[in-house]
Amino acid sequence: MRPIDKGVAKAFVLKILMDGPVHGYEIMRRIKEVTGFAPSPGHIYTLLRKLEKEGLVDVSVSHIGGRKLKIYRLSDKGRKFLEDNKALLTAASMYVNRFRKAKEVELHKLFKAIRNIFEFLDKMPSDKMKDVRDAIESFTRRINEIIGE
Repeated sequence: MRPIDKGVAKAFVLKILMDGPVHGYEIMRRIKEVTGFAPSPGHIYTLLRKLEKEGLVDVSVSHIGGRKLKIYRLSDKGRKFLEDNKALLTAASMYVNRFRKAKEVELHKLFKAIRNIFEFLDKMPSDKMKDVRDAIESFTRRINEIIGE
């Protein structure tokens, strides 16, 4: 199950808002700073709209440097939600810790390699497909040895 399915992203964004009101790009920056992975704007803004509809965040519009920005702040209902869902905050902290460790082992390089393979699959000759399959098999075997699977 993905973290978003467990409400972890929701709890993490609300936790960020506990520090004070911010705009969406600042939320994305803080998530990347903490986890090493940048969420997509589509994911964050969809989540923020959902939080607003649920009454967990309040939204105001500010004009900063000639730009119109939506500022998100934790509502009283959002504070109560966090108080009532300590287990969700614990799960969010666990996921953040895993993301930090993923950053340490440079897991993003693996994701990039997988994306590259996927993008070139339809152009890849059969001999290269076999090489990729062999590399994946070898990699998987080695990782399972390391983690004790």
